Amino acid sequence: MGGLAVAIGVAMIVMVTVPVIVLVLVAKRFGTAAMVGALLVGLVIGVLAVSATFFESSWSPPMRVVLEGQTSEQQIVVVTDEKAPPIEVTGLSLPFMRQTAVLRVAPNGLVRVKSVAPIYGQPLDVTNEGRTTSGVAGMGDAMVFDFNPSPEYVDYKELIKKRLAQ
Repeated sequence: MGGLAVAIGVAMIVMVTVPVIVLVLVAKRFGTAAMVGALLVGLVIGVLAVSATFFESSWSPPMRVVLEGQTSEQQIVVVTDEKAPPIEVTGLSLPFMRQTAVLRVAPNGLVRVKSVAPIYGQPLDVTNEGRTTSGVAGMGDAMVFDFNPSPEYVDYKELIKKRLAQ
């Protein structure tokens, strides 16, 4: 086990036990029932503190990605391009706070960005002109947002190649 993992484990244990100990010591003078209640309240406070600290993304709503621009394409392809502007994410990465990214879509359904890293690998709420995505696929340096309501198979690798050739 690495040093960081041990430190995180110790921090989690401390964050759970300190509220329990403090509340039980305060409730000690009020009897056994108060001590049991303090134990339960301390555990809840400690677990919430741990989850808010180490699993804060589970407390936040999915990032909103707004695809601006009109396109008739059912799949919108986001690809990396060193010359393209970076994705600007607004909002704070804190519990209960939503972040938003706005991407400009070309008429052919292609979006070029410097890096997909800000939106890759996290829960997303993607919309385009009132449509909500029915699926998201990520493939290294590219992502596909699928707005097709019917469950038809699309080879996203071929779709990306085709869009880049246009």
